Amino acid sequence: MGGDECALCGGSIEDDATVVQTSDGSTATLCASCARSLDQYVPAVPTVDSPDTPATAPPSDQLAINFPEAIHISESLTAFLQQLAPAVEELQGSLIAAEKQIHVLEVEVVRLKERLRHAEELLAQPSSPPSAATLPPPMPEFTSPPPPPPVRQATSEEMAGAFGIEAEIAGAAGVDATETETATGAIESDRADAWRRAGLTADDARLVQRYFAESEATEKMRAVRRSLGRPAVNLHPLAGNRPRIMVTIAWEIVWYQYLVELTPDLDPDDRILAFAEGMELEELAPHFRVENATLDQGGRVDASELELELLTHPPELITEMPADRAAALDDATEEIWNKRGQPEFRWDD
Repeated sequence: MGGDECALCGGSIEDDATVVQTSDGSTATLCASCARSLDQYVPAVPTVDSPDTPATAPPSDQLAINFPEAIHISESLTAFLQQLAPAVEELQGSLIAAEKQIHVLEVEVVRLKERLRHAEELLAQPSSPPSAATLPPPMPEFTSPPPPPPVRQATSEEMAGAFGIEAEIAGAAGVDATETETATGAIESDRADAWRRAGLTADDARLVQRYFAESEATEKMRAVRRSLGRPAVNLHPLAGNRPRIMVTIAWEIVWYQYLVELTPDLDPDDRILAFAEGMELEELAPHFRVENATLDQGGRVDASELELELLTHPPELITEMPADRAAALDDATEEIWNKRGQPEFRWDD
């Protein structure tokens, strides 16, 4: 039997050859492996000793085997599997890329959640100063400066004392409370003179910038400015027994007011008071909507231009001199000029 080829797999048959009869009456030689595989699907077929001496005809209940059809199906199956292999590889690559994209999206979601949490912490206004149990331990020498004093909410007494702000400001500017629109126009036409008439000085503008920069209000204003952009800032003095400045910081959709106390030797916690806030600009009086300062990116009030305008012609330097003193000064000046002689130049010296 050596040298024959298997009718199914085409391999060389060395030993244990099996001869079967096909449906067309011919015989075929199978190797041992193909014969065992065939036994799982069809009943056993009687074998013959050689192709020249065929075996007796199989019983009628035995299944005839169509080898050409089986070979064709096997080849078709092999070709289909070969065509399916690239699609499977492409699908595996797509799954790997999708897993990587999902991982990147998960990392991005975690990062966005962290940024949102940080923004909410910056925008959250503390309702009360931190308790003694939550305060950090004393900082060693040569470290970062201590945190700024917290912004205290104005009490009912303080708000009652400053509730007549419009009448106080109008009175300080020499304008009736019903003429606030006219007062606003005067402020816009001649800002420095209007602020001086209202009682605002260059020292007031300088102190407001300093005290506001040292308070915790800068953190909240920095966070809101980062989200809403540049606001309009107004500094306006309040009439009364002690120097007070109302700082109004207004965006198109929200506004804040801080009451700054300029009294010397005052506790830092009482310097800046959160006075009021709202969401409609119409809630503010017209004189609080006139911009005379700015807010930098760090949340600090910048009134340097207003301070310079107030320093240009400070009212304390423009004084009336008494008539007798002016006459004495004129006489002294004339006497000095009369005694003064022209120097004599000598070229031979």
